[in-house]
Amino acid sequence: IADAPPMLAVREAAQSHRVLVHEDISLAAIHGAGWSAGLEEGEELAPQALLGVVVIRGRATFWDESEQRLVLCFAQQIGAAVELGRLREVITAEHSRVAVTRERLIARGDELLTVCAVCRRCYAHTVESCPEDQGRLEVQGVLPYKIMSRYKMIRFLGQGGMGTVYEAIDLRLDRTVAIKIIRPEYFRDVNVRMRFKQEARSIAKISHPGVIALYDTGELGDGSAFLVMEKLEGLDLADLLHEYGPATPQQVALLLRQGGAALSAAHSVELVHRDIKPENIFLVEGPEGHQVKILDFGLAKSMGLETTSLTQTGVVMGTPVYMSPEQIQGKDLDARSDLYSFACVCYEALTGRRVVESDDFARICAEVIHTSPPPLRDYVPEIPPAVDVAFHRALKKSRSERHDTIGEWVDSFAHALEQVQVKHHGWPDRLLPEPELDLEATAPRHPAPGDVDVGASDTALAGVIGDAEPDDDELERDDDRGSKRAATRVVDRSTADGTVTTQFRKLAAPKHNDWQPPPRT
Repeated sequence: IADAPPMLAVREAAQSHRVLVHEDISLAAIHGAGWSAGLEEGEELAPQALLGVVVIRGRATFWDESEQRLVLCFAQQIGAAVELGRLREVITAEHSRVAVTRERLIARGDELLTVCAVCRRCYAHTVESCPEDQGRLEVQGVLPYKIMSRYKMIRFLGQGGMGTVYEAIDLRLDRTVAIKIIRPEYFRDVNVRMRFKQEARSIAKISHPGVIALYDTGELGDGSAFLVMEKLEGLDLADLLHEYGPATPQQVALLLRQGGAALSAAHSVELVHRDIKPENIFLVEGPEGHQVKILDFGLAKSMGLETTSLTQTGVVMGTPVYMSPEQIQGKDLDARSDLYSFACVCYEALTGRRVVESDDFARICAEVIHTSPPPLRDYVPEIPPAVDVAFHRALKKSRSERHDTIGEWVDSFAHALEQVQVKHHGWPDRLLPEPELDLEATAPRHPAPGDVDVGASDTALAGVIGDAEPDDDELERDDDRGSKRAATRVVDRSTADGTVTTQFRKLAAPKHNDWQPPPRT
């Protein structure tokens, strides 16, 4: 374009969402869908964020608001199409790379992983079909059948936002483990790799029965990483609340003591969980009843690393409904943020009502920052004032008004809560035996680890986690890890970033029919 305006002027127009008029032409910037992510007020738009411009000639140079909105929308659609084309090129190149790598590894004599599409059992690529049910075997990219010649893959368990989870046998120690394979695209950034290693070391320092054990970590030849963790059997808090409603005060007191002690153990090594929610609090059967396990430290962050560049300031990470106000606002976090989130979960366990009831992200943020929940006694009249006061303080919008530690908060009222008697039965003491499975109905639907997960990287690393979508009309609901509730439910899956799984189980009908589960989003 002759006498074209400077690029700085084009960037400024794009940043202020307006059409740029220059002499006898008008220009609308073409940019990608996520061009403004993380852009602070007054910060300039990076030159590489611009994909081009729409040039308009032969009309008046004044644009009213509706006309500008129409032109800018057209430019944005062009930008999305350009980005999609580039992404297709990346995916095609990735598929070609995986195919070439597979051929090279097979020629070298390596055993690569395949998974039965029916029963989800794992086999080496040399097996033609599943010996158990003659099911078709699906290629799993370039993953080895035996990782580091030590961990033999047994069964596909599930897929989360960052990778795939398998049951495996530790051949050296003869024990069952869960292995999470984290996709290589998450480790191309040096800072992400450093943060993964530092956080894995921090989690390994937590020696507590209420925190899932991390056994081993490592990297594979294709650039992916793996975590080896204990495999658990039981149910998470989201399942229990959905199927049975609120717990008894005594059960919540146990949850408070055990879960609080586990989080305190993490805080003692300066690790903030950052994603406390019902799906990440797991109950297994212990010798004296349920044992609480805290899962999914995939978003955890060391309090001692706040001054480094490993985590971008202002980036929101976690599940918004259970976030603290300071987390929603992208501020640095400490143990009091986990205290707020844990109080949200325990409030829901007592009442069956979420602290935040809004559905869309904008309203959730506003409610977290500005709205306090009703008192516990509005839902459980038997709750003594001391318990209500403790929860009110834990859910304060300013962290300076909360207790300094979770242990201090729990100790202030747990004994009083244990004395409360209510009419409903709460959660079951034990789970029912495993039913017969319709394995064909539970066949895995997952891409090979070598495939590119379109849009997952940005969401998982710098956004709000929640990537599951309904697959079938008959499913009752999906949670954020893709677990399906049907007539015979599959509860066997991974968390969004962790590796804990349960077995196939069928839950009993609720013992108290007068309580109906609240709407869940």
